[in-house]
Amino acid sequence: MRHLPIIATVLLLAAATGLADGGATTRPQGMSAAEARELFANTQAAAAKAATGAHGVIIWKQFLEIQAEGPVADAARRELAVWQERADKNLVRFGPYWIPADKAAEHSARADELLAEARRTDPPDEAIRLLNEAAKAHPYRMDIPAIKAERAFAAKRLRDFGLALGEILAIDPEQAAARCDLGVLAVNTRDWDGALRNLIKAAEPADRDEILDDLDEVIRMAESAGYDRPLLAQARAQSARTAAAMQQSGMRRGQARWGTQWVSQDQYDTWARENAHFDKQIEDVKSRMAALDKTYRKARWVMDHHDEFRRDLQDRIRRTSIARRKNEYIQQLNDLENAHTQAMEAMPTFKDEAQKLQDELAEVASHKNQPPYARKLYLLGPGGQGILETIDLNPPQPENPGDRKENRPDRRQGQDRPKPNPAKELTLPDGVSPMAEPG
Repeated sequence: MRHLPIIATVLLLAAATGLADGGATTRPQGMSAAEARELFANTQAAAAKAATGAHGVIIWKQFLEIQAEGPVADAARRELAVWQERADKNLVRFGPYWIPADKAAEHSARADELLAEARRTDPPDEAIRLLNEAAKAHPYRMDIPAIKAERAFAAKRLRDFGLALGEILAIDPEQAAARCDLGVLAVNTRDWDGALRNLIKAAEPADRDEILDDLDEVIRMAESAGYDRPLLAQARAQSARTAAAMQQSGMRRGQARWGTQWVSQDQYDTWARENAHFDKQIEDVKSRMAALDKTYRKARWVMDHHDEFRRDLQDRIRRTSIARRKNEYIQQLNDLENAHTQAMEAMPTFKDEAQKLQDELAEVASHKNQPPYARKLYLLGPGGQGILETIDLNPPQPENPGDRKENRPDRRQGQDRPKPNPAKELTLPDGVSPMAEPG
């Protein structure tokens, strides 16, 4: 039964080229050399999945019925000769190797025997040992590491669980569920590189909401942890591609991704439009904060350098005998004194102005529609059909009576609680940082 996909591939190939069951085969009219090469490549890919030499022979004979002439036909006959030799020797695929069918049957029988014994064994150590032996007997069977992963996870042996996932991927690198689980396991050790790399690959098929949820959640976690390597940008791009593919495939038609949730396109557009409006207000406030900071820095610079410049100008006034030059220095000294007076008068207001802008910024930012995150990760298990376990990133904590609000002393009584500040604070007089001379 496991060879049915190969037969289906052959039948689809025949249908695509106009062949009818029981009818005469003819070469498609007008097939170009490029089309013939593409058909040859597709046939090679189909034959690469054949489990026996006989199945490969069927595939290449079908090709030659369609394309019997030309360079690709000669190449196809050479391929057919290889597969015919395998069929004559009764060889079957054993991972990357071809071995006699009776030898393959011996490997399978031994693996089945160990697998059955492992299923009857309760102690996880012994069961996993038997499954490892079964994998040695037949290292290319997917069911053995899949069962090992299930047993290891049930026994909370995460290392063996991870090793089993690696064995699955060694057999089938495209197994998205196993790769997703490896990514989730990497989060446990804060290995953001490993987590993102595996989840990016797992999300490529774009057929599981849980995988996309895991990818988006890990992106958020990595950002919160200060991770800023290029892989983070790749993960964001893959998330967007996966969401777009789900929309285009019809799986999420008429919906858009918002955090780790799917919402209607109309709702998404409304929230995005509102956020764009608030973003403009935020940019306006930030622009005013930057202007205030620039003004403060200039005032601070004038105050810091006033005495030095005043002495220099007074010395120049004393030393020069040229009236015009003396008048220029006197004017510069007057300008310096006026600027110093203005700076001293303005300095006490900077802190209040900065706080007002910070409060305004926090107020505007609080109105933005924030994408929700489920704060959960999903382990899919080796089969990948369901959810093996849901990991709550916000587990409930046991309540401590002393932590209740009514039992906590209000240490801030009579004080205003600070508002959250989403922007970098301005440099203020009571925390001056080194500044360059303004231009």
